[in-house]
Amino acid sequence: MSTLEVLNFHPEKVMAHPRVLAWHDDIERENENDLDDFDMDDDDVVEAYWS
Repeated sequence: MSTLEVLNFHPEKVMAHPRVLAWHDDIERENENDLDDFDMDDDDVVEAYWS
């Protein structure tokens, strides 16, 4: 099969176990905290890239 087409997909019908939702929330929180460490302006980004 080279392609797959999903027909009549209803996102509201998709469910996940509460432990999976908690794990996902933890990952999202970690990613948000990691992004806080990268408070750089354009000049800082260029300097970091070329160094």
